[in-house]
Amino acid sequence: MSDQSVFAAQDASGVNAQLEKLQSSVSVNGDSLDRMVRRDEESNHGTTYVSLTVGLLCILQATLNICLRLYSSCPVLDSSCPVHNSSCPVLDSSCPVLDSSCPVHNSSCPVLDSVTVRTEERQREMDALGDLTRLGWLYYNHRLYYISTTEKNWTASRDDCLERDADLVVINSREEQEFVSRLAGYHWFWIGLSDRDTEGTWKWVDGTNMTSSFWRRGQPDDYGGQDCVVTLLGDNWRDVSCADQYHWMCEKVLVLDHLEAELNKEVMREEAPQIYDLPSSKMLSVGNTASFSCRAWGRPQPTIQWLLDGRLLETNGTDNRSASVVRMDGENLVLRGVRSGVETVLCMATNSAGTANHTAWLFVYEVRPDGWRYYDHSLYYISTTEKNWTASRDYCLERDADLVVFNSREEEEFVMRQTYYQWFWIGLSAGDTEGTWKWVDGTIMTSSFWISGQPNKYGGEDCVATWKEFGWDDDRCAALFPWICEKV
Repeated sequence: MSDQSVFAAQDASGVNAQLEKLQSSVSVNGDSLDRMVRRDEESNHGTTYVSLTVGLLCILQATLNICLRLYSSCPVLDSSCPVHNSSCPVLDSSCPVLDSSCPVHNSSCPVLDSVTVRTEERQREMDALGDLTRLGWLYYNHRLYYISTTEKNWTASRDDCLERDADLVVINSREEQEFVSRLAGYHWFWIGLSDRDTEGTWKWVDGTNMTSSFWRRGQPDDYGGQDCVVTLLGDNWRDVSCADQYHWMCEKVLVLDHLEAELNKEVMREEAPQIYDLPSSKMLSVGNTASFSCRAWGRPQPTIQWLLDGRLLETNGTDNRSASVVRMDGENLVLRGVRSGVETVLCMATNSAGTANHTAWLFVYEVRPDGWRYYDHSLYYISTTEKNWTASRDYCLERDADLVVFNSREEEEFVMRQTYYQWFWIGLSAGDTEGTWKWVDGTIMTSSFWISGQPNKYGGEDCVATWKEFGWDDDRCAALFPWICEKV
C-alpha cells in the first residue's frame, strides 16, 4: 500500500474516533441535563440554568449532524476517486467523488484521451478503406490494387495509374507475384517493369532494379524491340512491344492517414463500370455444373446481368441448349451441362455512366467408355505419354483418327482446356514451300494462333505444338511431347 493510502486510512480512523467521542459527550451531557431538570423541577428554581443547558444541547447536536454529513460525502475508498490521485485528496471537501470536477476522461487523464482519439481516427480510416475497396480497389498486405477491364499501351496504362495517385504494379516478392498472377488469371496485364532506358537493364517504375524475376520459359527475348513486360497466371512474365494493347494493374502503398483524402478524390467523379472479377471460361461434362462469377465497380454501383448465347437471363429456369440455368443471383450464375456443345456466357455491368461486358465460354462434352471425348461432332483423344511428331501421328492413324486440326477458336479453346495447358503436338507442320503451313488433312492454314514471335523456324523447327493458353509454337519434329488425336 502506498504512503498516501496509509495516511488516508489513518485520517479516516481519526475521523471515526472523533465522531465516537462527540456521540459519547452528547450522551453524557444528555444524562446530566435530565438530572439537572429533575432537581430544578423539585426545587422549583434555576429556570434560567435549564434554558442555557437546553441551548448547549442543541448546539452539540447540530455539530454532530454536520460532521456526519461531511464524512458521508467523500468516501475515501471509492474506486471512482482513488486515494493515490493527487488531484483528489481524501479529506478535501472540494472533491466530491461523483462530481464532474473529477471525470475519467478530462485533461487530468491525457493517456486515455490520446488512446480514444487514435482509436476514433483508426476507425474513420478503416471505414474509408472499406469505401475504397467498394470502388474497385483490392487490398492485400498493406497495398491497394486496381484492375483494369479495358486495354491500353504501356505508357497510357501507366498514365491512368498516375492519375489515381498510384503506379503500375511493382512486384517485390514471391507472395506478391502469386497474388498478382491470380488477379490476372488468363489475361495479360501490364506491370511496372521495362528496359526502355537501357537495353537489358530491367527497372521498375519506382526506379529500383529488378532483383527477383518470374519470366516464362525463353523470356525475355527482346524480339523486335520488346521493352515492356506483361504477366498472367503463374510465373509468366513476358517482354512485349510497349505499343501493344493490354489490361493493366495499378498499385498504391496503403497510407491510412490519407485514406479519407483519397476517398474524397475518388467519389468526386462518375465512372462507367469496370469488371474486376472476370468470369472465366469453363469446361464440364454432361450432367455436371459450372459456376460463373462477375463483379464490377463504378460510380454509381453497377447492376449485373447475364446473357447465355446472346439471350438475357431474367429468372431461374431451363434452356434448350447445351446448358440449363440452375441458379442466378446477380453476381453469380450456375449452369448444368445438358448436351455436348459450346455456349457464350456474357456478364454485363451497367450504371448511369455506361456499360461493360466480358464474355466467357462454356464447353460441354461427353466422356465415352473408351476414353475419347465427344464435342461438337468430333471425338478427341488426349495422350498421357510422349512421342515425336511422326510417331504421335502414327498412333492416331492406327485408331482411324489423325492429329487434331483446329477449324475455329472455340475448338482450340476446348482442346487446350482438356490438355491442362501443357505442350501437345497438333496436326500442323511446314509445307514443301517455305513459309507455308499445312494441316494433316492437306488444307493450308488460314487462321493462326501463334505465340508472339512465332513461328521463327529456329534450327529447323517444322512441326507445331500448342502451349498452354498462349498459342502455337514451332518446334523440332524430333522433340517429345504428348499429342491430341481427332476423329470426325
